[in-house]
Amino acid sequence: MTSSWTASLLRSRGDTHTVIPAIPAGSLRQLVAGLHLWDFWPVYDAGGEVATVDRRQLWMALSAPDHLSRDQRHDRARIRLLSVTGTMWRDEGNLLPDGFSAGSREWSGCAFLNARTGSLTLYYTAAGERGETATTYRQRIFEAHGKLRPGTPIVTTDWTDHRECLEADGTWYRPATETKAAPGFMTAFRDPYIVADPAGGEEYMLFAGSSPREDERYNGVVGVARRAGSRWIPQPPLISAVGVNMELERPHAIIFEGRYYLFWSTQSHTFHPRIDAPTGLYGMVASAMMGPYVPINGNGLVMRNPSEAPSQTYAWQVLNDLSVVSFADLLPGMPSAPPIFVGTIAPMMRLVLNGERATAQSL
Repeated sequence: MTSSWTASLLRSRGDTHTVIPAIPAGSLRQLVAGLHLWDFWPVYDAGGEVATVDRRQLWMALSAPDHLSRDQRHDRARIRLLSVTGTMWRDEGNLLPDGFSAGSREWSGCAFLNARTGSLTLYYTAAGERGETATTYRQRIFEAHGKLRPGTPIVTTDWTDHRECLEADGTWYRPATETKAAPGFMTAFRDPYIVADPAGGEEYMLFAGSSPREDERYNGVVGVARRAGSRWIPQPPLISAVGVNMELERPHAIIFEGRYYLFWSTQSHTFHPRIDAPTGLYGMVASAMMGPYVPINGNGLVMRNPSEAPSQTYAWQVLNDLSVVSFADLLPGMPSAPPIFVGTIAPMMRLVLNGERATAQSL
């Protein structure tokens, strides 16, 4: 029951209630010296809350040395483990051991902690090939299991069961096997996110995918697979943006007041050239996990940056309590100077959901 996100739906409909406030100059700080951080996501516990260890919340983010450019960071990305209490963040180091990843770098995913056993389950995107000498853009989805040991720092050890858990089938999803690509214009098969359907108890994996259609460059989809024991079985995409947008990134879902809210992030430059739409958090809502879905706010736009800073934040993730995390991307520089890449956590936001309507608020 694939639902289409069409160009006709993207016309602005008085969306001032979706605009995020501008971030005040000088209000942000680097969380880890020497590193850019982006694509933040929480470690979840069994109840769907942010997991805690020694009263510290656990988070993950992508990281790269801060001397790299905004585009180069993707070619050196590692998953970083972080913890926070109040507003005090602490670096817990790289999550995975050196040489463990199946790729030459690690891209976004999701994670779950069993508080009783200390077992951590990670789903992530392996980008490129381990040991490659030239950067490629192959993307595969992997699962791994480790043990979390409290302390200062918190560390993960004993990684096992490292396996490719989902493959692009070539029927609904194009395999991401490119050797060369530009950011925003590459085949997608990444960003796994696990969601359990309370209606039937089944588990689903959402991911950013690309349609295999050869006649359309703008071919982004929100993909889905259903768990069957230890396997994940691909299903038809939940959302198709064929002819509209190339990348529906970091898809995720929450269930709120009996409705299924499905969100993704995308950038203005990945829309088809004939479509004038902002970088933002977009979403659709349904009465069942597998749809059909209708656009939130009539056009799908949930949150957008202010016009004076159109790329100030990105990679939004809505948590079960309706708070929204993102990272600070490009902030305006001095007059006549280009925007500055920041690479740290952005101010948290909150959503107010009312059926098919959503309003963005400061936290």
